[in-house]
Amino acid sequence: MKLKQIISVFILLAFAKVIQGQRPKIDSLRIALSQEKSDTSKVKLLMYLSDLTVQQMPDSCLSYNKRALEICENGIKKHAMKSKTAYINVFYYNQKAVALDNVGYFYNLHGDFQSAVDAFNTSLQINKEFRNYHDAAIGLNNLAFVFNNQGLIEKAIQYYQESIRYCDSTKNLKLMAACFANLANIYNNRAEHSKATELFMEALSIREKINDKAGIAKSMMDLAIICEEAGELEKAKLYFNKSIKMNMELGDKRELSTAYNNLGFLYKSNKEYSLALQYYFQSLALRKEIKFHKGVANSYNNIAKLYMGIEKNDSALKYFHKSLDIRENIGDKSGMATCYNNISELFFKNKKHEKSILFAKKGLSLGMELGNPSHISSSALELCNNYKVLGNYKEALTNFELYIHMRDSVINEAFKKSALKTQIKYEFEKKAAADSVAHAKENEVKNAQLETQKAQLSIKKNQQYALLMGLLLVLLFAGFMFNRFKITQKQKKIIEKQKEMVENQKNLVEEKQKEILDSIYYARRIQLAQIPSEKQVDVLLKKSMIL
Repeated sequence: MKLKQIISVFILLAFAKVIQGQRPKIDSLRIALSQEKSDTSKVKLLMYLSDLTVQQMPDSCLSYNKRALEICENGIKKHAMKSKTAYINVFYYNQKAVALDNVGYFYNLHGDFQSAVDAFNTSLQINKEFRNYHDAAIGLNNLAFVFNNQGLIEKAIQYYQESIRYCDSTKNLKLMAACFANLANIYNNRAEHSKATELFMEALSIREKINDKAGIAKSMMDLAIICEEAGELEKAKLYFNKSIKMNMELGDKRELSTAYNNLGFLYKSNKEYSLALQYYFQSLALRKEIKFHKGVANSYNNIAKLYMGIEKNDSALKYFHKSLDIRENIGDKSGMATCYNNISELFFKNKKHEKSILFAKKGLSLGMELGNPSHISSSALELCNNYKVLGNYKEALTNFELYIHMRDSVINEAFKKSALKTQIKYEFEKKAAADSVAHAKENEVKNAQLETQKAQLSIKKNQQYALLMGLLLVLLFAGFMFNRFKITQKQKKIIEKQKEMVENQKNLVEEKQKEILDSIYYARRIQLAQIPSEKQVDVLLKKSMIL
């Protein structure tokens, strides 16, 4: 098995695991829904189930949204006497708008454009009435997409531009980028490639700004296509492979199928038919899995064209009819005209001129109805070739003149596309130069910021050093003062102790002095007690003298 086939199998297994991993959650929500009594809770559960099944189980998704719509409409009738601004009514109206958007998406996907327009319009009216401008922008984008599918190009442009204005007011950059990309596709189809490139770049710039990986993957796809049309095949391959890698990581099957299909077309243009078929069938498998009917029809047509180019006419006719059957069922008139002309060309190659003329006339009729010069010129050329072989030169000339007349529009488009290569190079060089200037400015700003930061760090360090030195001085002074306080306290204690000793000595001296004095006084009293008094002395003297 080749490496690319192994990768393809791995992707499909990965998607299967995603589905398998979600099933327990879906089953538990279904059980909860069957047991739930509250209508508001039922609506929430149904919308949650819708989100889980929108990619892998689109039929179930439609069923959930229709049930939610029924509950919301009954709830609105039940609370009709209340104000529209009452919480319960706001809830039901908002959920009804969301469900209608989902239903419209489903109808558009399956080619029922009128039902899609009806659903989107009703949702848009609700969102505008309740001033929910964020969702109104989404509704306008959805309507523009449907109008574009219907061939109502001017109306589509008008709605995309209105959606961009709503996005700008609500800061919905993701949707704004999508609108720019959708507008770019319209201008690219109209061969206004300069305008298309400008819008693609605008979309990519916004998506890179908000890091919208899915959006960036889409922009890579858009740029790949425009590079391919300009003949920049290597750049186109690079962008396609980047887109494929990103969509693998994101698990977006529809975008991945588109990338495979476009890469197959690129390899076919480069005559690498084996690789081209491989990518076409990978795209077809994914589109069948997600029930993308218009995409399946495109894949069948591309496979048939490749088989016709390598002379496998039976296989080519088989796949052309498969494509035509689907396009007739979904009402894709432009696709039907393409199939009619392709089948006419195949029959002409096999010299089945009557059948070739029959399908060419069908293609011409639809081309006239759609006003598509490419379809008309293709049909007219097939009719001219057939009538010429059959010898009906009058009809051959009439159709040849029609072919020449219609070819002018196609040639003008081709001339515009030939200028596209120069335009793309200019845009890429301009972007690269802008990136370079921006990078240089960014470096200058960064350097200036670094210098500023260095200066600020230096100032901050100096401030920190000064603060540290100041703190150190304060601590030293505090230490010194504390030491002096301790010394003073110690000296005070010594002085008080010495004072106390002096006081004690003084008291001791005074006590000793008192004791001495008391002793003296006591001895004196004793002495005085032994010395006769003056009277006694006088008496004794008198006595002595008598003797």
